[in-house]
Amino acid sequence: MGLDTQDYTDDIREAPALTVMERLLDMGAVLQVYDPVAMDEVKNFFLDYPYPERIIYTSSPEEALVGAEALIINTEWDIFRRFDLSRIKALMANPLVFDGRNIFDPDKMKEQNIPYYYIGKPFDKKLNQVMNGISPSLLEVLPSRAVKK
Repeated sequence: MGLDTQDYTDDIREAPALTVMERLLDMGAVLQVYDPVAMDEVKNFFLDYPYPERIIYTSSPEEALVGAEALIINTEWDIFRRFDLSRIKALMANPLVFDGRNIFDPDKMKEQNIPYYYIGKPFDKKLNQVMNGISPSLLEVLPSRAVKK
């Protein structure tokens, strides 16, 4: 969620989400993506990509979450900040959140029993152990400074 470089713009130049999407697509993932403004830009970016059929462009954040194995937050849109955490849990097949913008309260995620990884804290060496059973290929796209609270 959040495909542009920052909220309130459709600018995708150097957007981290594009790199994450490319890596996940190369590993065989099917992506359900949403951004309030940058969807057309992202569609154009991936137009000639080898796997465009594996990108599902959704019309709402909730639609992007339906049946999802993981949620990756790339931009700080207010619409994402206002997510009802119990709704996230109910919509996803595997409620697992990677928060690249630290928009969620780790304590509230813990209360909802949602595995939550956020960026910008020292790397937790036990992260791989905690994530045992989750697709190892997903770990490859995580920044080296992800940590679970």
